[in-house]
Amino acid sequence: MTGTLAELQKMTTRFAPADIGADLSSISKSDRDVLARLIHAARLMDALFLRQVWAGNEAMLQELAQQAAMPLGPRASRTAAARLHSFLVNKGPWDRLNHNAPFVPGAPPKPEGANFYPPGASKDAVQSWLDGLSAKAREAATGFFTVIRNDGRSFSSIPYSLEYQGSLARAAELLREAENERLASLVPRATRPSIRNHVADWLYALARLIDVPEPHGNGGPSSTSRAIKMGPMRGPSQAVERLRVL
Repeated sequence: MTGTLAELQKMTTRFAPADIGADLSSISKSDRDVLARLIHAARLMDALFLRQVWAGNEAMLQELAQQAAMPLGPRASRTAAARLHSFLVNKGPWDRLNHNAPFVPGAPPKPEGANFYPPGASKDAVQSWLDGLSAKAREAATGFFTVIRNDGRSFSSIPYSLEYQGSLARAAELLREAENERLASLVPRATRPSIRNHVADWLYALARLIDVPEPHGNGGPSSTSRAIKMGPMRGPSQAVERLRVL
């Protein structure tokens, strides 16, 4: 596939657009603020998924957006806009409905290990490194929510809590703000601590994910933990099975 305008338009016709809306006229300003924070947090997760697909995705997205904004003639502009649209739909420069054929000129073949492993790393090389680790280190390296990196000398395992620290910290902040806003609109201040114990378990799980201590006295844990981790979908359900993609 060369990514011509005709090819891109044909790709687009395979998807049926659907407008999803809701009547927000009866929603209070407080609830609107809560929704805005939740949507913002969701967009952060969406951006993290883009990073996980391929290390070059973010740079290519910026390049395609710049090309789509350039007034290079009607047909060139339409092609650039169609290419950007297809990139956003497929979360990368590969056609997911056509065996991951690239549709952006210069795009490499889709990396089989996505961005969870160093570019060019083979299954044998990663397995050899894993075999040399202690049991505890191997467990951490094959954890479902870790990435493998190479500093030029050897592999290392990095938990999501560090690899995506900035975005996860911001998402946690937004969720806490949404929780506080919702409680403030529904519950008298004196009652909020007891209510919080029942509604905020998922927030404390996210706090553990990014390894930040929760303040004492609010129903949450007072120490840090990496016992609970989460993130965008990344493949097989068993962590060690990730090696199969290499």
